Amino acid sequence: APVSEVLIAEALYDIGQVEVLRGPQGTLRGRPSATGAITVTTKRPNLTKIEGAVSVTVSTLNQFRGEAGLNVPLVQDVLAVRVAGVVDHNENDGVRSLFHPDKPYQRMHSWRVSARLKPVENLDINVMYQDFKSTRATLNQVAGSGYAGPLRPAQGITAGYNGPVISPFDRLALTNNAGIRDLKHQNLIGTIALDLGSHKLNYVGQYNKTNNVNYGTYNLTHMLPRPLPANPPRALDGRSKLITHELRLESVGNTFWDYGIGAYYEKTTSDNLNDRYAPVNLGIWGGSATPNYSLFNFNYHAIFSGNFAVNWKNQAIFANSTFHFTPKTDLFVGVRYIDYKQDSTLNVDQLASLSATTLPAVLCNGTTNPPLDPADFPGLIASPFFPTQCDTRIPLKTFIPRQTLGAKENAWVYNASLTHRFTDDITAYASFGHSWRPRTNNLNLLSNDPRITQLSTTRSETSNNYEAGLKMAFLDRKLTANIAVFHQVYKDFIYSAPSVYYLNTLAEPRTEVTTFATNANAKSTGVDLELAYRPSRQFSISANVNYAHGRLANALIPCNDADNNGISDIGIIPSVASFGSEVLKYCRSNTATSFQPDWRATLQSEYNLPISDETNAYIRTLVNYTPSNPFAPNGFTSKAYALVNLFLGVRGDDGKWDVGVFSRNLFNSTQIVSQGSSEFGIDPELAFFGLPLSTSSGYRSVGLTPRREFGLTARFSF
Repeated sequence: APVSEVLIAEALYDIGQVEVLRGPQGTLRGRPSATGAITVTTKRPNLTKIEGAVSVTVSTLNQFRGEAGLNVPLVQDVLAVRVAGVVDHNENDGVRSLFHPDKPYQRMHSWRVSARLKPVENLDINVMYQDFKSTRATLNQVAGSGYAGPLRPAQGITAGYNGPVISPFDRLALTNNAGIRDLKHQNLIGTIALDLGSHKLNYVGQYNKTNNVNYGTYNLTHMLPRPLPANPPRALDGRSKLITHELRLESVGNTFWDYGIGAYYEKTTSDNLNDRYAPVNLGIWGGSATPNYSLFNFNYHAIFSGNFAVNWKNQAIFANSTFHFTPKTDLFVGVRYIDYKQDSTLNVDQLASLSATTLPAVLCNGTTNPPLDPADFPGLIASPFFPTQCDTRIPLKTFIPRQTLGAKENAWVYNASLTHRFTDDITAYASFGHSWRPRTNNLNLLSNDPRITQLSTTRSETSNNYEAGLKMAFLDRKLTANIAVFHQVYKDFIYSAPSVYYLNTLAEPRTEVTTFATNANAKSTGVDLELAYRPSRQFSISANVNYAHGRLANALIPCNDADNNGISDIGIIPSVASFGSEVLKYCRSNTATSFQPDWRATLQSEYNLPISDETNAYIRTLVNYTPSNPFAPNGFTSKAYALVNLFLGVRGDDGKWDVGVFSRNLFNSTQIVSQGSSEFGIDPELAFFGLPLSTSSGYRSVGLTPRREFGLTARFSF
């Protein structure tokens, strides 16, 4: 059953098997995938014996991770239950803020209960329920020299007032609040396998409920002198429910033709709520007509609240065949027909807010003197923040009425693969796959201009993938070598264009920045090479090199082009005036399809030393090498670096216990891996009332390699 990648990245525990599938998927089972899939099988209950495992890890980055699992047969060979869980607390990336006392953190808790029932030999029923909760607090790291001026001593706005000189390697932030991601998943998955002798009938069903609440960081460069209110706006509140059903019938053990047929059903309903600080009202600079910078008050800041509701239904039938032409030659062909529907609705409101009137408190009795327009000022109230004056409530306004976007399409996914085993040690294959990926949405667009609202959803993506490979073994299988080459051509590739400015016309025009999902034709060509050598039981070494040259094909994509030369700007923040009559700029691009370098390499090795008949010591290394990367976001080129991880320990020959120490990033390699293309501009609120400030805050975003970490781990199973 398809699950969120977060569950794989953060809650990988009590696992029975991990399988990596290359190339387009979708004709055997599950949801279609353009470039591959990772299948993770949790440990299933054992019907015959009590067993379990416990592991604990602690590290110098304030990490505590504990995992445990317990299996109990309730009815021998018929019914068993397995319970497992994990707790992981750590200090996230360690970035601290000069103006926020709290530390970053990550706290993850998950538990799982599985039941297995085998009432008769040919019927196997498994049910698994998993609960997952993860809360992460992040403080956005910045670097720079601080605000450069102009000097405004009378208002306290002097050079450097928003912070000191910060090096990219200081791991510091300036924000007054931490960005919070609060993620909850509940998964119920059931499988029924019926062995019919010459065939197997399999059913897989899932119910998933997800709640993903994110509170963004504001005032990133401390240009605003006051902290946020206790409850800042939700950057995203995503709520979704997913139901999937799959039924497969597969042949078993035929000598010439094996086949399978299946049907798949998926339905998702989701609401994506987004709140944003929007226009400022009188009172933002204090309770008088004259702006007072030191009295900045977020409570007079209006809020846009939007909801992008997305519902989709994915129904499919699929079939596949494997022809065993000879004992050494197999041909696989598969096809899938998809019926896809998506309905989206979008609406944006400006929530009710406060505006100062500068009227004295004695008038806060419902009178309107001097005369005020009742449509804009429905009544005066005593100001909760400026006791000597009156405020007025600005009622809720709808800026984007509910808009409905509907889409229905049919698509085909198909693939074929020819495999030939020349010898027991040499196998070659060639494959072709046609894939499809459904459209995606831009959830956070603030504009009622149809040129922007039409970008709320993309088109679906298709691609053709061609691949060939060799799998070889030498020296009595002590040496193995695998090589694969591929070429993939995309039509309407779903590309993310980061940090693109557009014009928000909901109120007075202002620039907004977002990451646009857009369609673009693209191509990718690559090579994967794997080498492994195990000359003895005590020693093994392996290396992987992955190369993928993915580029857009002269695609027209959203960009920043303040000088209107058709070339994407780097380091320039566009002004409202630079848009002219447009609300979004486009540029031709052959940029990389991802923000990763074209190639990477890993090297791992392990040496075991017997120290008794039942115990051995081990040393294991893992080296990840990342070359110089000119494709990092925002036009930044990162330098090459290598991360070396070292593991030392002692374990039992039976694999039931293991005690060890480890170091990640052993040599403390510290490199900048991401950086903003320009310094952050000042918040629009600072210029709203004509404060004569420069356009730059003096800081930009920055990201570093993970910190060095030392730790201890212990594992015991029975």
